Amino acid sequence: MKNTFYFVLTVCLCVMFSLNAYPVDNAYGVNTHNFPIDFLSNQTIKNRLVELGVKWIRAEVPWHAIETVQGMHWDDFNYTAPDEIIKFAQANDINILFILAYAPSWYGGPTYLHHTFISKWQIFVREMVERYDGDGHKDMPGLTKPVKHWELWNEPNLKQFWNTGTLFADLGTFKNNVLGPGMDALRDADPGAKICGPGLSSANNPKDWLESITNQFGTCFDVITHHQYDGSD
Repeated sequence: MKNTFYFVLTVCLCVMFSLNAYPVDNAYGVNTHNFPIDFLSNQTIKNRLVELGVKWIRAEVPWHAIETVQGMHWDDFNYTAPDEIIKFAQANDINILFILAYAPSWYGGPTYLHHTFISKWQIFVREMVERYDGDGHKDMPGLTKPVKHWELWNEPNLKQFWNTGTLFADLGTFKNNVLGPGMDALRDADPGAKICGPGLSSANNPKDWLESITNQFGTCFDVITHHQYDGSD
């Protein structure tokens, strides 16, 4: 009961902080999902977002869609799809939460990252942040509205998104291979960026994952994110 009380209190405090940090008219967003094809090809969705006055969108950026060829140099990364989302967002005064995830197959992906390729993950994170941080270094041409909110991976406590080949999604390898190194690269690229996460699913024992991650990396997060699907909570 005591643990439940503190968990509920923490959630309440986070909600209060969020409402104080962001104006009410800037507090709502839409998960555009299935990046990049569905979003970019569906003008109806774009029109509805503008009509609704949505000020935030959440878009996943698959690493394998950016680094498309094994051995590709970061100068040659394919930024076409995220660039299009940026152009749409800044034209309509919309903020973006970008989710970086899903490694190319030659690094173990899409649902795993082998430890020998951690440095490649860090390069991907660093280059993505550098392109959209608005500091004038390696920025996307025409960038006027920088991206300042980033999340590393999606629902890693579900095996379909983080799969080490064991029976369950493995927390230790996720922290060691993805989260910690990714945070270092993100902060190195843009010290003023907001690190969001851990983006857990409400399925598959999220409490243990959240407790372990926040015990180790809690002070690194600027915004706690969580996906709650179950209802009656």
